[in-house]
Amino acid sequence: MTRLLSQDVESTNAKLVEMLQNSLHDPSASQPGTVPVSHTSLDLLLILLPQLPMNLSRALFEKACSPDLLESKDVGIQKRAYRMLASFFEVGNFVQARDTVIEHLVKCLPETSQSVRHGAEKARPDRRC
Repeated sequence: MTRLLSQDVESTNAKLVEMLQNSLHDPSASQPGTVPVSHTSLDLLLILLPQLPMNLSRALFEKACSPDLLESKDVGIQKRAYRMLASFFEVGNFVQARDTVIEHLVKCLPETSQSVRHGAEKARPDRRC
């Protein structure tokens, strides 16, 4: 039974990653007035994350660090990518590899800082006095 559940998790992950990839390459596929497929895919992947085996968790971590997500013009995608990155520190098998994860983030995040700044400014109102 456990193997069947594991197979279900792995196949669901593969379908969600494929949906995410397709929606990132064709954002016009979403209907006006509906939640974009990319947002839904990222939300579901975030829920699935604690159930993923280490190899799929690592692949998802790499995807979350990718320019496709972190440098997206869609602030909702950026927000979900950062939420996913934060959740990797809460997932049991990534907690053990914390130093490696932090090292990778230190390398990839500065590369995206210029393109993310605009989205962060749009997502948060200016609170300067």
